[in-house]
Amino acid sequence: MTGLYTTFLAFLAMLTPLVAPAPAAADDAALHTGYYRVAHVRRAAMRTMPGARSPLIRRIHQGAVVRVLHGRHNGGWYRVSYGGRAGYVRGQQLQYTGLAGRRIARRHHRVVVLSLARQQIEAYESGRPVLVSSVTTGQPALPTPTGASRVTKKLRDYPFVSPWPKGHRHHYRPTRVDYAIRYRAGGYYIHNAPWRAYHGYGTNVAHTDPDGVRRTGSHGCVNVPYWAMTRLYRWMELGTTVRVVAE
Repeated sequence: MTGLYTTFLAFLAMLTPLVAPAPAAADDAALHTGYYRVAHVRRAAMRTMPGARSPLIRRIHQGAVVRVLHGRHNGGWYRVSYGGRAGYVRGQQLQYTGLAGRRIARRHHRVVVLSLARQQIEAYESGRPVLVSSVTTGQPALPTPTGASRVTKKLRDYPFVSPWPKGHRHHYRPTRVDYAIRYRAGGYYIHNAPWRAYHGYGTNVAHTDPDGVRRTGSHGCVNVPYWAMTRLYRWMELGTTVRVVAE
């Protein structure tokens, strides 16, 4: 009976969907410093100072990951950094995401950790995160595989050509991207995706984005926002370790 019970529990674990850590409540009195994703709104306004009347720096798409630096200010505004800029965002528009790769980072000088549950890429140097961004990984039919590998190629203005023939449900037209990093045999790349406006938690499965377009995950590659991809391309070296983890 013990063996059957153990097998049954293992089977249930396989059926349990992956989820990211529980989010901070929207009405938390004070968010901790760390990494959060934009939620509850289509776009969050980053402003120069706390307050809705302060000058706008930029609008941050739903799903994007920001780093909370400090707060709370003037009724729930927090100072955050995103895309190399710093400004203030309402705390009620943020959900906690955290980091998946801290333990892994301690064992490598340079390492990239891809979290499938969080839909997040984390680049570490000497144990410290140097870049964290939302991503979109493979759709359920073409999942991004977990495991460890290394960067083998860095490519600019790279053309992707569909390995599936016309008429196949996964076929796509030849498409060029600005930056592509091959990190695993079998055609797996980290690259920017000009056709994708939104990245992050939930975008690797069928969903409707805030712009009303129905989308799903990638064909197995890792789609990264342009601003983050430019920085990753400069920072990553041939041989850099890449770890794809489920959590």
